[in-house]
Amino acid sequence: MTAKLLLVVLFLSSAIANAGATKAGDGGHGVVCADLPPQLLDLYEAENVYGMSTFFPQDPPIDAFMTIFNARMRVEAIMGKDHPSLAIFDQAFEFLLTKTLEPGAPVETMDAGLPPIRSTCHLVQIARRETGDLNFMLTVDSDYWQNASEEERAMLMIHEGAHAWFPTAEMTPLMPVSALRQFVGLLHSTLGGEPDSDAQIRKLLITREPVMGFVLRR
Repeated sequence: MTAKLLLVVLFLSSAIANAGATKAGDGGHGVVCADLPPQLLDLYEAENVYGMSTFFPQDPPIDAFMTIFNARMRVEAIMGKDHPSLAIFDQAFEFLLTKTLEPGAPVETMDAGLPPIRSTCHLVQIARRETGDLNFMLTVDSDYWQNASEEERAMLMIHEGAHAWFPTAEMTPLMPVSALRQFVGLLHSTLGGEPDSDAQIRKLLITREPVMGFVLRR
């Protein structure tokens, strides 16, 4: 059994064991600007609102599975190996393995509230989760998935896995700042070489509330 297959088995077993704690989310959102493919809203905000550097693809490339694994190891180093927030990544692995791809243009939406995006851009829904007992089922827009990098695919899976940890009620037109999206954007930036932001990651995971005046770059 290869090391990666063993990791899949271990993490999927853990995710299934913790499945009862999962809450349904409304799915990930993307930002479409001009004729460009959608970009995960979490990463758009991190780059354009919070000043994150572009996460350049790794050389040699790292696939979505290993990106999730690296993100988990980073959070484990910050929060400790027994912190319950690590279930975020167990769920992300499960979504990566069980997701389905669905063709069709992404539907324009305002479900994510009113985040600060350019007037020439608009929000679309790029992933959808079922509700109730079927909330472990994730459907992703196939065109988005084809155009997204392995790193961005991993961050979408982490976003979906984090719905059980962060309150979903905050993502409304009255609360456009999302702790969940801040966490994903910050985690993405630190994996890409941004300055160490352990304290901000820890604060988001402990309070589960958005950080006002949030910045990624010191």
